Amino acid sequence: MLKHLAILTLGLLVGGVIGVVATYAIMHRVNHNWVELAKVHDGLAYSNEVFVDADIPLPDIKDPQGQAKFVDRGVGKGTELGFLVKVSMDKLDTSKLPEKYKKPRLWGQVTFEPTTIVTYNAHLEFILKDADGFTLMSTKSDPVYVESGEENALQGFAQDAIPDALVRRTKSIVMQLVLDKCETCRP
Repeated sequence: MLKHLAILTLGLLVGGVIGVVATYAIMHRVNHNWVELAKVHDGLAYSNEVFVDADIPLPDIKDPQGQAKFVDRGVGKGTELGFLVKVSMDKLDTSKLPEKYKKPRLWGQVTFEPTTIVTYNAHLEFILKDADGFTLMSTKSDPVYVESGEENALQGFAQDAIPDALVRRTKSIVMQLVLDKCETCRP
């Protein structure tokens, strides 16, 4: 009888440990697969400096498309949001440029050819949402550069670490590309 009680107790103990471990593993499972990014409106936004103050006409930009995933790079920062976003910008229409961009210019010993490409300083904003569409957290990328006349591949990590509890609850990620400054424009 004592032997049966010991075996029953041991069985319950082992079963309890297995149950706790399995529950922990399931509850703390993190999706590390690529997730398609949703967009705010068309996925683009512009600062006043780009939209109003720049003297180079803004080429047409296609809606950005991208993916993101949660990554632990093992650098002590915890889980981060990695992204790969592609955005195409039409070629610069040089016939619409102000005259100062159509001539070569001398800077020290270097001569710069007339402007044929426009470069914009930009950043990506990300909103992590739960299953009901509530915002869990917002973060953004470091500065990125978008050039005219090509498909730009923007890849990197968002600035903020994402707590594990939010990683597990995130069901969608919304992205917006913000053009901050025309790097090619000059006074």
